[in-house]
Amino acid sequence: MVPILVLWDGPIKTNHIDGEYEAFDLIERNEVAKGHSYIILRRKKPEKYWWAWYETETPEPVSLAHRTPIMSLKIKNPSLQIQRSYTPLTLSPNEIHLLVKRYPDGELSRFLHILTPGLATVWVNQGRQEWVYEEGEWDHVVFVAGGTGITPAFQLCLTALQRQKFRGEVDSRVKKTRFSVLAAAKDAGSVLLRDDFEAMRQSHGDGYLDVRYFLDNAPKGTKLPGDVHPGPITEKILQQTIRPTSSVGGGWFSKSSTSKAGKETDEKVMVLVCGPDGFTRYISGDHGGVTSKQGPKGGLLEKIEGIEVFKMLESRDDDIFNPPKTRRGIPVMKVE
Repeated sequence: MVPILVLWDGPIKTNHIDGEYEAFDLIERNEVAKGHSYIILRRKKPEKYWWAWYETETPEPVSLAHRTPIMSLKIKNPSLQIQRSYTPLTLSPNEIHLLVKRYPDGELSRFLHILTPGLATVWVNQGRQEWVYEEGEWDHVVFVAGGTGITPAFQLCLTALQRQKFRGEVDSRVKKTRFSVLAAAKDAGSVLLRDDFEAMRQSHGDGYLDVRYFLDNAPKGTKLPGDVHPGPITEKILQQTIRPTSSVGGGWFSKSSTSKAGKETDEKVMVLVCGPDGFTRYISGDHGGVTSKQGPKGGLLEKIEGIEVFKMLESRDDDIFNPPKTRRGIPVMKVE
């Protein structure tokens, strides 16, 4: 009787659907900086039985090809009515890589830090679009990040550069976008994803990725690596990053945005900002509070002309969980 009932109900779902909550197992959690952990979650797939009817499983590269950064997700504690939004490092529907900061008063962040890898399960809702990256739309994308605001920058650069490299190998005429990331950190112990960005640059960068860190607290006389600088991020640094006028060493782009006549080119430049409210205000002016209400351009970017600005909200808590009406290597992006 059981096989017949299964057939009547239709094929058993095997593919992930954006917008639905699904169970994910906690596979790994490693502290990468003080109070920050790198977490890997893997989707629980239904058990397979010889007599059951399952829908055809969509290959992950096909699913990834239809997703565009920057996407966020929600994680909920199964036993509490609490959920939190996070921006994952990867877009994979079946395996999620997260960088999570533990807040003393953060219910869900503390919950994720006490779970035992290999034994714990959480519920995840993927697929919320925070900003849509359109390939070939921008000549230069500059991401200014504070603290864990660097996570959407990582997702964007990884996905865009993987796609860009793949398409460039197929057609050399494909327009390529270069990416700059300016990341503010409290001190040397708070620098996030430095090795991961370096691995990305070597694998997919092809000269189109530049990442620099700026420390709020850098003791005088301390010798810093070439990609780490004393902070803070200033208007001059933003100007030089958005439109470099000469070739500068230490990881800066050698490609100039100024013509021989000394006039700025008509490059299309997008500046994205993500970090704590105070950081966003300092760089780009107050955020309107929701994605659709950006607020006026202000802060250090106020006087920089010829750019577009988009302010992202950091990971955020929701006080009450409302159920929906419907039910370690970096994954490589392949486009079909």
